[in-house]
Order: sequence, then C-alpha cells, then structure tokens
Amino acid sequence: MTTVILFLVVIVILVVGHELGHFFVAKAFGVRVDEFGIGYPPRAKKLFTWKKTVFTLNWLPFGGFVRIFDEDATSEEHRAGSFAYAKMYKRVLIIAAGIIANMVIAMVLYAISFGIGFFGSPSDFSGSVALSPVRALVTSVVSDSPASTAGLKNGDAIISLAAGADAATPTTVEGVISFIHAHGDEPVTLSVERNDEVLTFVATPKAGVVGAAPGIGVSLAEAARMRLPFFRALGTGVTYTLHQFKATVVGIGALVGGAFQGNTAMLSQVSGPVGIAQIAGQAYSLGIGSLLSFMALISINLAVINLLPFPALDGGRLILELFASKGKSKIPKKAVSAINQIGFLILILLMVLVTYSDIRHLIA
Repeated sequence: MTTVILFLVVIVILVVGHELGHFFVAKAFGVRVDEFGIGYPPRAKKLFTWKKTVFTLNWLPFGGFVRIFDEDATSEEHRAGSFAYAKMYKRVLIIAAGIIANMVIAMVLYAISFGIGFFGSPSDFSGSVALSPVRALVTSVVSDSPASTAGLKNGDAIISLAAGADAATPTTVEGVISFIHAHGDEPVTLSVERNDEVLTFVATPKAGVVGAAPGIGVSLAEAARMRLPFFRALGTGVTYTLHQFKATVVGIGALVGGAFQGNTAMLSQVSGPVGIAQIAGQAYSLGIGSLLSFMALISINLAVINLLPFPALDGGRLILELFASKGKSKIPKKAVSAINQIGFLILILLMVLVTYSDIRHLIA
C-alpha cells in the first residue's frame, strides 16, 4: 500500500507541476484557462475558482490537466482570450511551458535532496560533507530469498559479515560478494545499519537465487550518506539536472532507434507504473533525500518524453502549431483531432504493454 501511495503522490506532483507550467504562462499571455484539474475526469468536486479558472478534483488520481479556452477551435466570435488566436510565439511558449516546468522542478528537487542528505558516491560530488562511511548498500531484496527470509530490507548498510571463524568489514560490493561466495552454504551473520540502529541478521546463501554461485538475494551499491553546502547544492542541482537530461535524451534515443531496428532487448528495461511504484518504495526506504532525487529523475523523463514529436505529446502539439495562424490551421480540424486521438490511443496501448511487462517480471 505504501508503494502505491508513493507512486500516486510522485505522479500527481510531477504532472500537476507540468500542467501548472502551461497554466501560468497561458495566464501571463492573457489566454483564458477554463479549468485546472487535479486527477482526470470524471469530476469528483469543484474546489474553488481563481481568476475565472475553476479548480477541480477528479476521480482518476494519475496526474492533472488544464483546459485552455478555444485550444482546438477556430471561431472568430471568441478571439479575446483565445489560444487559437494568440500569436505563434505565445502558443509555442504555452505548450513548451510544461516541459520547462518539469526541468525546473527537477532542479529544485535535486537541490533539496543534495542539501538535506542523500546516498551517492563522494567521488562524484566534490565538496560533499560525509554523513556516513562508504558502505555496501542494499538496494533491492529478491522475494523468498535467504535475505528476504532473514529480514534484510532496502536501504540496509552492511557493516560487517561473519561466517564460522571468519569475519570481515567490506566496504565494497565486490568484497561482500566475495565473502558470501567463499563460504558456500554456511550461515552468514550480517550486521547492518538501518535508521541509525545496528541490527543483526543470519542468512544462509544458496545457489540459484541470483546466479549459479551461492547468494543471499540482494542487489548492492557502494554509497555513503552525504550532503552539500547550501549554495553548492543549488548549483549542483542545476548542473546535475542538465547532465541527467542529456543522459535521458541519449537513452531514449537509443531505445527508439533500437526499436526501429528490431532490437527489443532494451524495451524490457523500461518501467511502467508498477516498476515506478517499486522504485519509489526503494528510494523512500533510503530516506527523503533519495526519494526527492528519484522524483527529479522522473520529472526529467517526463520533460524528455514530452519533447518527442508524437501526437498527444507537447512535442507533437508544437509541430501542429507551425501549421496554424490567426485561428486557422492548414491541417483540417478533424484531421488534427483524429491525429491526437490516435496518438493518445497508441500511448495508452504502450502503457498497457509496459505495465504487463512490469507485472510479468514481478511474478516471474
């Protein structure tokens, strides 16, 4: 239940933030916004009216929307406040504002995360203040594995290992794996730090949990809890967002290119709602700073995806605006509507397929 709530909170905050970008820029340019909805229809409740815009709460809690006046119409009777009759640069900026909002949100979230404390490699963040030593951190636990049965959880930082007469205090992933492999099916005692408390668990490795070699069923990463000074956190929030934006563009480009070439291997790595909910839960287990960093990364992904020149996405709408001026479009209104509807249906189909893949991997 916690992961479901976290998923809904993450999606609603980021999508509503995206829509607020459209909303405020439209208002700034004098374009009328009839409704700002939290969630998707059907409508559950009218919340209030602000500057002639009705704010509503809707039953489907998966984001939000703005309903801009005359966005798709061509009526000359309603030029005042009409999106269709606004100058092209205003229409383009209104559409692009959602993408820009997601980037700004990511910068703010990263800056807060870096300022309050997050897990990462100190070598990647110069000037960071270490709040804990570098340790092998549990990032995920395989269900029904020795680690799961023993009680290990995401976010546990491994302090020491013991098996028989041997003991070790490895600080690297390789050190932990080597120790477990070296002791075969002997019970291994793990001392871990969880929420500033040291706990002890006993897990007996077995083959086939992760691979052929004996294992306890955990994924690990080397990390330390650290934070950045205020101004460095602000600056790093901006530069790290731009770095992640570039990496996301490259990644999605490779994904799309691979799909056109018939390479579907990378598609299996794409996460849908179920996968995002799981990762959100894992991030939350590492602390608020890690959850905020995860939200920032999702916000960047939303920005990049909306840049794609695909119908129903902001990128596709931007292209359509190049064919419109003074309330009229060179493309027939019915054709534009059909293009957007087809694009929306394709996006829904892709979401269903990705969700199915998530569930299949979850129960495999």
